[in-house]
Amino acid sequence: MSKEKAQQAVQVPPLIDGGVMLSYRCTNACRHCLYRCSPKWPDEWMSPQLARRTFAALAAEPHLQSVHIGGGEPCLRIDLVEEVVGIAREAGVRLSYLETNAFWCAEPAQTRRQLARLKRAGLRACRRNAND
Repeated sequence: MSKEKAQQAVQVPPLIDGGVMLSYRCTNACRHCLYRCSPKWPDEWMSPQLARRTFAALAAEPHLQSVHIGGGEPCLRIDLVEEVVGIAREAGVRLSYLETNAFWCAEPAQTRRQLARLKRAGLRACRRNAND
């Protein structure tokens, strides 16, 4: 098969749903983690500028229904999560949930404050990984 015919034969389905990872850094090192996230990863995070470019590109996807925010453990930088939620909202990208291991939910009053903060930013759902 010629290279031209091979390129014509490959069809990538449209992006319908996806995730944006803010970092590979996590509080845990779960054996089942597809990305091998752990506390050993460098403390490197997606910048707000890269988040703006990412969500602008996602907003241009004609079939996109929603995106979730994940990591690593994105809530290690709750300030960044809050900013990224706002960036997604401004870009018009629907967020389906925030993926977290819920390490930050140890004290009920603090948990309610953090959730209220994220809700004000525009997040409507959090999902805890049931395997953690």
